[in-house]
Amino acid sequence: MPTEVDCGKLKKPQMHGLATKAAKSMVAKALLSAGLAGLMFHQFYMERKKRIYRNFYENYDIEKEFERIRSKNVFDSC
Repeated sequence: MPTEVDCGKLKKPQMHGLATKAAKSMVAKALLSAGLAGLMFHQFYMERKKRIYRNFYENYDIEKEFERIRSKNVFDSC
């Protein structure tokens, strides 16, 4: 059984600029994540909300709504 194992040369650890390199990587990931989150928010929340409002106002009849509220005696002047 061999008792010695040749691991080869080990790579030296990075001593200078490690924090700068890590910070650049983190900033890039943060910007990418924020952009993706903003895009998803717009697509899945804002567009849905716009569509709901558009459908509501396309089918909204103000005269019919006025008569419905008036029949419940909400208005004192009518």
